[in-house]
Amino acid sequence: MAATGFTLLAGSHIATLATAAALGATPEVQRPLFVPVIGPFVAIGYVRAPVHEDPNLVEALTNGVAEVGASAQRVGLAAAGTMQLGFLVLGVLGSVTLGKSSKGPRLSSGAGGLRLDF
Repeated sequence: MAATGFTLLAGSHIATLATAAALGATPEVQRPLFVPVIGPFVAIGYVRAPVHEDPNLVEALTNGVAEVGASAQRVGLAAAGTMQLGFLVLGVLGSVTLGKSSKGPRLSSGAGGLRLDF
């Protein structure tokens, strides 16, 4: 469970970076994405409606066309961040479960020095 969670976290993080680059996200949006889990949520604040030197821009803004792209980016980033958070939780819970279930020898240190328990 731990390996699965952390592998899926890494995969979704790489997929988020690749998707942002392929869709032409601005550097302000891409920069926070290098931090897993919280990066997509931070990047939501940097998403802006596209502004082009287009004579039909006023019509596009009036019809809500430009806002659809920004809204879709925000939803996608929120979904990516939520997925990454879920995979992180899966990996941490798997690690905790694995740590509690191991029955092998354990090496610990304390006031009396090193101790090996079987």
